Amino acid sequence: MAVACDALVIGSRVLFGAILAAVAAGLLAVAARPEIWAAGTGFVVTSTLAVAGTQALALLLAAALAGGFLLHQSLAESGRLAALSSLGYGPGSLLRAMAPLLVGGALVAVVAAFWVEPTAWTAIHAVRGSPAVTAAALGRLDAGEVIALGDGAASRSVHGLEVAVPGAAATMVRAAPSAGGWLIQELAVEGEIARWSAGSLRLRPLVEPSPPTSPLTFGWARGRLALRDADGGADRARLVFHRRHALVLLAPLLVLGGFLLAARRRGADPGRPLVRVGVLGIVLFLLVRVSDQGALAGALNPVVAAWVPLAAAPLGVWILRGLR
Repeated sequence: MAVACDALVIGSRVLFGAILAAVAAGLLAVAARPEIWAAGTGFVVTSTLAVAGTQALALLLAAALAGGFLLHQSLAESGRLAALSSLGYGPGSLLRAMAPLLVGGALVAVVAAFWVEPTAWTAIHAVRGSPAVTAAALGRLDAGEVIALGDGAASRSVHGLEVAVPGAAATMVRAAPSAGGWLIQELAVEGEIARWSAGSLRLRPLVEPSPPTSPLTFGWARGRLALRDADGGADRARLVFHRRHALVLLAPLLVLGGFLLAARRRGADPGRPLVRVGVLGIVLFLLVRVSDQGALAGALNPVVAAWVPLAAAPLGVWILRGLR
């Protein structure tokens, strides 16, 4: 019972830490583009949560590895691990006691993989071309930046916002998002074939944006349907769909991996075990990235590429555990 309680407490702590790390990643991404505040606080919050959501599964896997390591360290340092061993409670008993952490980690990974990540990537897709992005671009102009527009450019001057493209130039005093569109005031356009002006002009999109086609935005049901497509995107959809399943199963394996790679006796230096855990995490992360790129290049079958990290995890734990 004490082991199960420790597992739940440590699991809750590392999960909370993973959530904070994801939000911190979103805040850093927003902080790198201060002009985004021109789009409003709501847009900043949405962008932060969207970026955090795209990192949710990766940080959850890191938390699973850390959770297993910390659980073993806690049991070893308190002397309970040695006491349980002397009473005849072997690895099987410990595994059953860790069941809440393993099952909970897998369930949270399912939510992260098939709901949180698709929702976050869909939110990022919706940002493209939206009025809020226009506001962020205007914030860059207000800061004195010149934005390239194909063969032209946009900049802010004493006359207002100036836009120049081949054959035409426009000046407007104010441009801002409004009611799902854009409000432009005191617009003057001069071109090779026309010259006109308007005191106020409101633009609204007539066609709704098309739904996202990236497999990263697909939940489980839509991801399953995408496997039947015969177009060139089927391989990418297959990779993403299978990789999410593989990473869900990887979560409990990483808990076990962290547990097995921790210091084996009370009072031992945790430095070397910590390095082994870090090496395992880095290698698995690189495998995910390399297999992803390899599948895109046609070097690997998408299904094989998706399951490589899961197959490599036990092998990595076995090799690292054998190192002294």
